[in-house]
Amino acid sequence: MKYLVFILIVLFSTSLLAQNWTSVIETEVDVSTATGVVDVFANGHGLHVIYQEDNALKYCRMDVEGNLYAGSPFTLESYSAVVWPSISGDANTIYVLYKKSGETSIKTMYSTNAGSNWSTLGSSPTGSNADFIESIYSEGKLHVTWQVSNQVKYSNFNGSSWSSPYTVSSTENGYFPRIAAWNLNNENKVYFYYQNSSSVSKWREYNITNNSWGNIQTAFSVSNSTPSGFAVDGSKIALFYNYYDAPMYYFQWVIRSKSNNSLLCTRTAEPSYPQLLYSTTTVDEHMHSVFWFNWYADEQEFPGIWRSRGDDDCSIDEVYVNNYQEQQNVHFINTSASSNDVYVIWQDDYISDNLRLIYDDQTPLVPQNLSVQIHSEGGATYPKLNWSFNNEPDVFIKTNAYQVWRRYNLSGGPWSDWSIIGYRDGDENQYIDYTVSGLYAEANTAEYKLKVRDYTNHFSDYSSSVSVNFSEFNKISLGYVLNEYGLKQNYPNPFNPTTTISYSIKTAGLVTLKVYDVMGTEVASLINANKEAGKYSVEFNAADLPSGIYFYTLTSGNFTATKKLILLK
Repeated sequence: MKYLVFILIVLFSTSLLAQNWTSVIETEVDVSTATGVVDVFANGHGLHVIYQEDNALKYCRMDVEGNLYAGSPFTLESYSAVVWPSISGDANTIYVLYKKSGETSIKTMYSTNAGSNWSTLGSSPTGSNADFIESIYSEGKLHVTWQVSNQVKYSNFNGSSWSSPYTVSSTENGYFPRIAAWNLNNENKVYFYYQNSSSVSKWREYNITNNSWGNIQTAFSVSNSTPSGFAVDGSKIALFYNYYDAPMYYFQWVIRSKSNNSLLCTRTAEPSYPQLLYSTTTVDEHMHSVFWFNWYADEQEFPGIWRSRGDDDCSIDEVYVNNYQEQQNVHFINTSASSNDVYVIWQDDYISDNLRLIYDDQTPLVPQNLSVQIHSEGGATYPKLNWSFNNEPDVFIKTNAYQVWRRYNLSGGPWSDWSIIGYRDGDENQYIDYTVSGLYAEANTAEYKLKVRDYTNHFSDYSSSVSVNFSEFNKISLGYVLNEYGLKQNYPNPFNPTTTISYSIKTAGLVTLKVYDVMGTEVASLINANKEAGKYSVEFNAADLPSGIYFYTLTSGNFTATKKLILLK
């Protein structure tokens, strides 16, 4: 045992060096009545969580601080018996798959506006009388695996129809299937992991591009074992499982080469309860699997949540450890990644009824697809920059996340230095440069690039640049400013008792910002003053108001906008 402890300490200390875990965040997602599966999917709009209750399937959307967005939680399904719900998606669409007990087909719900509205997919995989369902979205297709009797089935949805179900387990038995995808380095593959018998589990690869299936491979052969979960990267597959050796359960994993199934390493955890394990993949080509793990040093127990990144030596790094915890207090451990940030959720009933959140906070990716086009206004033309949103929830909520940089060359002279000319929030992806007009005249050139920062002020590298030719370069003589009218949703929302309201003013003048109750009675006047053009934020303290729904209205010149806020005490 002491030799094992020494190895563990060495592995922990070396793997911790590259990590940047946040502090633990207490979220607003109450799972005190949750039963069965709690699943999470992260994209640029936030963290999307589904969980089962005794009488419903619920959906919540929260930000990286654990605050719920308006409309959460939302009941996706009020039927009492929902079988194996699974959530996945991409930057724009969220999919939730499940089956209702007593029905034979898999049901798919989807949202294209960050969970605000949901629709039901009109079709389902044929013959999908599923006992176990898991899904993954990859390269424009929704992939789903399920168990029917003693077979593992697979189908994919390409946006219009489902493919014919394929028997992954072929002529042999297959139970408790899991699915993962790998779509980096010009590969587009899906992987499956399932139980073949009480002592043998298998895995298999499907190449979507070539529509070809690899041979069925042996994952492990251990008596009284069941698959727990798995993960893949470009060259390896990590396979986790539980096994029972009376009177205790053990947790073990192996890492194998994908090319020839050779064994790279194996590891056994201290005795523990059986657990399901969830994995995710980041764009830096790492797999990430999180699980409960007990280890001992100097007669002290350090149980907690740990992560494997599929290293050849089966090393792991610490996610969260508290030496008073026991595994039976911790439930619903799950993970999802967006770009290179890895999000881990769990519930610890020793501490709270709510989900807890921690994430490996990495540098945001470089902004992509920067382009420039003509914007016409008042008889003049200006450069309008467009770019793709960073698919990162900790960028989405950041004020002034995108920096717009510019340099210029006047009449063939030397280039100016690069300088910041403006900002855009994480949920904005356009910028009009009103200081440059008369586009595509040949005298002068303006060149633009972007940089982005996340919620904790990690900065990306610069984007690629774009340029335009122009004739004028004088904001004052043109009489234009860099702002537009706008009123943003308060943050956080719901809130208790303070929240921040942000707004922007296009031209100087009288600005009023007032809060009303549902009867239309004014309950607070936050702004009633002349303001210069620009962006502003104001804090609203509702400590003296009762819980409820309120509305706030911004008025400036001919512009008026109203939004709803929710006070929960």
